[in-house]
Amino acid sequence: MGKLLGRLCLSCLFLLACAVSVAGTKADTERTTSFYLSVGKAQIKDTYLSIIPYKGPDWNVGLERFAVSRFGNHRWNTRHLLEGEMAYASSDRRNTSVMSYMLSYEFMFYRRYELKCGLNFYVGGVSMLDAGAVYNPRNGNNPVSAKAALNFGLSGMAAYRLHIKKYPINITYSFSLPAVGVFFCPQFGASYYEIFSLGNRQDWIHFGSFANYMTVINRLTVDLPVNRRSLRIGYEGKFRSMHENHLVYKYYSNSFIVGITWDSSLAAASPRLKKKQAEARAVAQNY
Repeated sequence: MGKLLGRLCLSCLFLLACAVSVAGTKADTERTTSFYLSVGKAQIKDTYLSIIPYKGPDWNVGLERFAVSRFGNHRWNTRHLLEGEMAYASSDRRNTSVMSYMLSYEFMFYRRYELKCGLNFYVGGVSMLDAGAVYNPRNGNNPVSAKAALNFGLSGMAAYRLHIKKYPINITYSFSLPAVGVFFCPQFGASYYEIFSLGNRQDWIHFGSFANYMTVINRLTVDLPVNRRSLRIGYEGKFRSMHENHLVYKYYSNSFIVGITWDSSLAAASPRLKKKQAEARAVAQNY
């Protein structure tokens, strides 16, 4: 792990040096679109399939859209995030494995608060829709555990722009913490044949709260300017937990993000920063 962190730090320093040496300016708009890939490790435990925890690699692909609303003096913002996730995990003895597939959509609505130092805080709510499945090929009767949930909760973000010479570096941290919702969970020992073919749908939709269903997502990203685009690198951590009908589902993952961002940056949504950047460009044109 120490060698891996050292390599990641060296890679970040190399990319930062390359970004600082690139010439060109970046246009400020009111929308940001990002496409990214992430790879890391995941730990999965689903007692509907097995009581054994599984560990293995995790891959994600995501598309993010951040927009500044025109009303309210540009202080209201929306954020859409669509992400596909796949994990292949094995037991400690390497004699069995599971595959996890998840598609999630997050919609966030923020109110922006700007400090004089240029730091922007975004506070608001999130609605999150998750759908997927965990597959265990060794199970005969119940090889699949389906996942579906709709949750609502809190979301926040902090964005800061620093400059190395005249090149902007955007640092952003965000989190999502759903608090209430509904989710799917069959009864203990019930098969999907009973649910969907025989119509035994008793006690399979549940009200979710911190007591029986929790999701926590953290993201830390850095956008480095490269020509007219930005290279995005960062970290994403996820935690999902479900306890219902004597069944337990837990999912942990830690991933390294790399992607590309265009149109604008999160920090560029500040009218005060836009004014400062316009003044800086006007001064630079006089030389």
